[in-house]
Amino acid sequence: MRVSDSGRVSVGAVEIAYRDSGSGQPLVLLHGGESAGSQYDVFRPLLGEGIRAISYDQRDSGETRNPDTPYGMDDLARDCAGLIRGLGYERAHIFGSSYGGALALQIAVTVPEIVQTLTVGAAVAKFAGANQTVTGRWPSGRPSSAIR
Repeated sequence: MRVSDSGRVSVGAVEIAYRDSGSGQPLVLLHGGESAGSQYDVFRPLLGEGIRAISYDQRDSGETRNPDTPYGMDDLARDCAGLIRGLGYERAHIFGSSYGGALALQIAVTVPEIVQTLTVGAAVAKFAGANQTVTGRWPSGRPSSAIR
């Protein structure tokens, strides 16, 4: 069993940074807002044999690089689908917590064909601004509150 690895997958103009642990069925772990894929660094290796646990940095977080253009939840859902396909899978188990849970729900709506199973924690089905587009950034590269 592989202990841990990291890499990058290009999805269009977005270069997604990911890290994974284990081998077997792919399980994608979606981080919450104002976080990054490293949110799961301690948890990922604990999932046991038969699971390849994959966490990644969504746009404007961690080591992922994306163009300075507006994007919405549907774009984030397609990024996840591109990551899954880029890693050689047709489908994956999806887990999301908080904002990652909202993204998991969006993935199930936007690209249902890549969802093997869906597990959502601490998320709401709808929140203000969910279908709006991020248009601004903080100097650190994180999205600003400028949403339209």
